[in-house]
Amino acid sequence: MIVAIVRIGRIVLGVVCNALQIIEVGVRVVFGWDGT
Repeated sequence: MIVAIVRIGRIVLGVVCNALQIIEVGVRVVFGWDGT
């Protein structure tokens, strides 16, 4: 049970991190930010 929760948590974290990276790239492209 705990192991399943940990696995799901890791998957969710991975998806969220990937989504944030995609959003960051999109914002940089749209607004021309360098991220500095």
